[in-house]
Amino acid sequence: MPHGHVSFFRRVRIDGLERVKHMARSRKSNWRGIGGGVFCHGRSGAVLVTAAALMLAAPATGAIITLSTNSSDVTLASVLDATFDFEVTGSTLTLSVTNTTVVPDTFNINELYFNGSDNVLGLTPLSIPLGWHLLTNQMGDGFGVFDFALIYGGPEDGPYVIDPGETKVFSFAISGTAGEGDFVNEFSDAIPGGISAIAAAKFVVGPNDDSAYGATVPEPGTVALLGLAGLLGLRRRHRSA
Repeated sequence: MPHGHVSFFRRVRIDGLERVKHMARSRKSNWRGIGGGVFCHGRSGAVLVTAAALMLAAPATGAIITLSTNSSDVTLASVLDATFDFEVTGSTLTLSVTNTTVVPDTFNINELYFNGSDNVLGLTPLSIPLGWHLLTNQMGDGFGVFDFALIYGGPEDGPYVIDPGETKVFSFAISGTAGEGDFVNEFSDAIPGGISAIAAAKFVVGPNDDSAYGATVPEPGTVALLGLAGLLGLRRRHRSA
């Protein structure tokens, strides 16, 4: 990828293999990506075997999404840097977001967007920084409608935005049965002319007061190489706002 990469599954979960088995029973599934192109998967037994092998061989650490492969405007995606680190313990999700933008292209972050699989029935905040609010079914600019959004309600340079080099930690009670992988394997619902993404953030107060949305949009070829059925944008039901 030209502007970064995504570390999709760095933690092994038993139900990951179940996803592969489910796809083996399916005739096919399609991922609609940039420009409305369709990427088909699920027919090849070799791909499914590779997926299972990769999941079983992966180290048992957290699941991390790294931004950004895409930018919402002329701002270079390569400078819109952040990490989303998902950790699930029992029925609790801990999300640690780090702003990794660096001089001379430092930005603040005041909006976060991510998705959940059908295993995630809902999230209830347990501990979130002052001024941040959890919303559902929110549009992240041209990167589609995301299941969950964390929005800071104060000024773009307020005391509780995520500053360069800073990490903010958010924790939630999960309704449903889910692990780290359930938060890094789903695409947003694309809007007309837009792009589906795994996660996104709004970067503000950049050079010359620049602002832009950065998002992670894996290339179809990368998804195929990994062979992870859950990463291929299966349509989810819309959750109530």
